[in-house]
Amino acid sequence: DMNQKRRWMIWGSVALVAAAFSCAQVQQIGNQMGGPVGNMIAGSATVAQSQTLDERDEEVYGRSLAISITNAYPVSQDEHLLAYVNYVGRTLAAVSSAPDRHYIFGVLETEKVGAFSAPNGYVFVTHGAIKLAQDEAELAGVLGHELTHVINRHGIKSVQAQMLKGGLLQAGSGAARIDQAMPSLNFMGDVVLKNGYDKPQESEADKGSVQLLIAAGYDPNSFLNYMKRLDATQAADQGGGLMSTHPGTHERIGAVAKQIQDSGAVGRATLRERFRAAVFPGVTMAG
Repeated sequence: DMNQKRRWMIWGSVALVAAAFSCAQVQQIGNQMGGPVGNMIAGSATVAQSQTLDERDEEVYGRSLAISITNAYPVSQDEHLLAYVNYVGRTLAAVSSAPDRHYIFGVLETEKVGAFSAPNGYVFVTHGAIKLAQDEAELAGVLGHELTHVINRHGIKSVQAQMLKGGLLQAGSGAARIDQAMPSLNFMGDVVLKNGYDKPQESEADKGSVQLLIAAGYDPNSFLNYMKRLDATQAADQGGGLMSTHPGTHERIGAVAKQIQDSGAVGRATLRERFRAAVFPGVTMAG
């Protein structure tokens, strides 16, 4: 249809730019792997010197956490796939409440199914998570979930809650010790890479993803289909996996289904063929 043709035209016009941008930016993170991060750690000390964590802190936390993620899993060098993922992610960001913020979408080379986000707009999805999807709207649902974590500042809020709990942020307190910054960085790393966000934040991210999908013209039922497939995969995976950091998928499915039903969104785009062409180029697939 005309809408899909228009999307193809936009995709064609930004593909090369997105490929160069995403590859350069993500590779810049990758080049830091194993290298010195002293400047970032030193910079993070400013976080502990204020009563609240604000957007100025997000660059330090985001970049440091992005380094941790790319230390754990290598970054894809497939420029076409990176461009495609960035295009889908930026399509969602454009209809979000924060379209002009800094966003980087990267692909991690692991067959494990997972997705991560860090402050300041860093969103990573694994190759395994992409291949678990069956159309572009499903991939958009995954990216929308992580994008909502970023936009709603869930990472920073988790650290802030932890620091308040530990008495590190108190009204009228003076400058904190420099070494207080490292525990907060480590805590955020545990939230993103090991433990996951809390249930209210995960539910909020689900809700935000559905809203982004509808606003961008995607079929939100695709996200529901992905969640059901993920739930079945998790049930069969006795060894755990990356998506174990996104707890309670089964419990969240009902809430997402109700949200979609209440929205009345029908007949929206899944873009199955475009997804296949981008993710499985040159491969003829049945169905």
